[in-house]
Amino acid sequence: MSETDLRYLEGGAAIAGRIRALSGRVPNSAQVAFASSCLLHGRLFWDSAKDAPLETKPLLLYYGAAAFAKALVLAMKGSRPQDLSQSHGLSCSAGNADLIANFMIKANGRGVFQEFNDVVAPLNRLQYFEGSSSRTRALPTASSDRLSSFAVTLVDCFARIPGVEEAYQLSTGANPLQTHLYLSDAAHEAPDLWTIRIDVPTLFDGLEALREVVNDVRVKAPFLNQWRIREASRAWDNTILIFTNRAVPANELEQLQGGPLRFEWNAAQNSDLFDAFESIPPLAGGYSRNAAGVAYIEPVGGENVSEYSLMLAALLGLSSLVRYHPHTWTACVHRRRISDRAVDDTLLPVIGVFLDTVQSRFPQFIADAMLGR
Repeated sequence: MSETDLRYLEGGAAIAGRIRALSGRVPNSAQVAFASSCLLHGRLFWDSAKDAPLETKPLLLYYGAAAFAKALVLAMKGSRPQDLSQSHGLSCSAGNADLIANFMIKANGRGVFQEFNDVVAPLNRLQYFEGSSSRTRALPTASSDRLSSFAVTLVDCFARIPGVEEAYQLSTGANPLQTHLYLSDAAHEAPDLWTIRIDVPTLFDGLEALREVVNDVRVKAPFLNQWRIREASRAWDNTILIFTNRAVPANELEQLQGGPLRFEWNAAQNSDLFDAFESIPPLAGGYSRNAAGVAYIEPVGGENVSEYSLMLAALLGLSSLVRYHPHTWTACVHRRRISDRAVDDTLLPVIGVFLDTVQSRFPQFIADAMLGR
């Protein structure tokens, strides 16, 4: 967390200037005081969480995130404090067998979650390389009027949050619901030519095995059905796939040359270029300050949801466990049984990584968004 940024924004003159710059409205003293106090409270909740035991940490972090969210909503919209919702906008209920993984987070009317999502959705952006420079491009996620049926289990929420994927896969044995990729321009070869690289932890040893790898990637990230395979190779115990923004011909893989451990397209079989950015859906990682941190997150109910909205939802789910199911949560933290049930601690490593991830990334995003970075 950048305390320098947050402390700066807590100042009356600084936050007044940012509200005016972001919303186009001159704030009154109540708006300035409210936004400043929300940022202060968020930072103090975050500071308290650093030394808090795991039993209570999620509650402190949710209150901090909600305070940060309210400050951003007011600054972006120029809202009056009394017009901001006092409800969470989400509910959390026990799922199958009361397992923590199955706790269900659902949209519940309109509240902080919806107001926050409506200001972060248009801020979502793609970060990519062009030449030797890192650039960004707006790729908005779904607005809250398209998330009225938002419903996701806690485990599936974690599966979508960048930074948690390794712990998720190790702990659950399942693949995360996200695909990391690297977008780069190849203008030195042809104008408007782009490539997408994806590293897959599955090795191929021939064309049919490669076909399975490619099909699996395209099932997870369907927009890649439009992108042609340019190259496939093995390196660092991964399959390295390179896609390019050329139309996919019939018998695409059969047109590759080489094998069995490396294939590349036949340049004589070039197909038409299409607009790369028109085909790319909303991606996460635009505020990671690292263009290699880009990821496609699988939709929730058919809608692309901001990674920061998912973080807020996951914190709400965990804070609900702390408040309303303390026996279930404490049993997980202490790895102990309840009655004759098995120990429900599968997600404990995932939760630890998620809390560390959100502690650094969420307030930094708030500061970056408010400072217009």
